[in-house]
Amino acid sequence: MRATTMVLLAGAMVALAVIALTPLPTLGAGRAAVGPDLQVSKYALWPFEPLVEPGGVITFSVRVENIGTAQAQNVLITDTLPAELTFEGAENNLCDAPCPFTINGQQVIWQRGNVPADTRWQNFILWARVNSTVTIGAFVTNTIEIGSASAEIDGDPNDEITDPYANNVSRLAVEIVSPLADLQVYKYIGAG
Repeated sequence: MRATTMVLLAGAMVALAVIALTPLPTLGAGRAAVGPDLQVSKYALWPFEPLVEPGGVITFSVRVENIGTAQAQNVLITDTLPAELTFEGAENNLCDAPCPFTINGQQVIWQRGNVPADTRWQNFILWARVNSTVTIGAFVTNTIEIGSASAEIDGDPNDEITDPYANNVSRLAVEIVSPLADLQVYKYIGAG
């Protein structure tokens, strides 16, 4: 759909702008789609690349969002750590009060509760230690998933992905490397 704005300028009609309008997805009979669209992303926070040595700790940042048009109910976030990683802890600030989480084997499960529509940039931190016996050069993949009791819609109808659940899983491969240099340089400038 396109809209053209016309303006009368010195007695002549002039087209000022052509604006592309994307219609909302519909659910038949012209009704706009309404529902949640959860998404989860995982990044290596420290070190800033997904690199860590055997026995080292990696810090993951997890982002949770609901880019949909309705609240998602009873949201669960499940981080499945590979056998090469051991859960060390989490900074749990997803809720107004700390969200409860449980550990079940290699899974860490957060009970987030409800996530309102258009909730952006909710982040939390997760620490995991790499087992000291992991081979240098290996890659270990960490998977996190989000889900809820609510049926989801595709909150971004402009992307090529039509599966509303495609953004509910995030995987991050961590490379196991030789011990990293732990070097710090300080410079002090004194008066005088």
